[in-house]
Amino acid sequence: MTGLAEGLRAWDGKSTEALLEIHNRYKDESDFVARLMDLAAVPGCGRAATWLLKRHLQDGSSAGEDETRKLLSLLRSEAEHWEVTLHCLQCLPHLAVPRGSVAALRLDIDRLIEHDRPFVRAWAYGGALTLARQDPELGEWAERLCRAAWIAEPASVRARLRQMGYSGGGKEKPPGQ
Repeated sequence: MTGLAEGLRAWDGKSTEALLEIHNRYKDESDFVARLMDLAAVPGCGRAATWLLKRHLQDGSSAGEDETRKLLSLLRSEAEHWEVTLHCLQCLPHLAVPRGSVAALRLDIDRLIEHDRPFVRAWAYGGALTLARQDPELGEWAERLCRAAWIAEPASVRARLRQMGYSGGGKEKPPGQ
C-alpha cells in the first residue's frame, strides 16, 4: 500500500492529471478499491482516495458490499475535507446500497442536505433519489426532500436534481418508481 499511499500524500490538492496517473498505475490491481477505501480514512489521503474511487466507479468498475459499507461509514464520520463527503455522495449512483445500510444512509442524507456547501447539498439530494430508485419505499421521502429543494435551493442544486431526472415534481414518476 505504500506506493499508492505515498502518491496520494504527495498529491498537490489540485492536479487531476496527477490523480489520473495514479489511477492508471494502480487501477488494474485486484485490491485497488479495497486499498482506496482503507486510505480514504487516512489523514492526508482522503480527498485523493475518494476522488480516485469516484473515478474508478464512473469508469464502470464496481465495489463489493464491504467496500460500499466502508464508503457509507465515511459519510457518518467527520471528514478531513468537505470534498471527501462530496466524492462519497458522487459514488452513490454507482453502488448497490446494502439493505442493512439504508436507514443509516437515509439519516446521513437528511443531515447532509443541511451542509454549508451547495455541491454537497446537491449531491445529498441526488443521493436521496438514488436511494429511492434502489428502495422504492423511500420514494415519498425523496420526493418530499427534492420538492423542498426545488423551492428553496439555488439554481446549482436544482441543476443537479435535473441531471438526476427530477424536474420539480408532478411531471415525472415519483422517485423510486
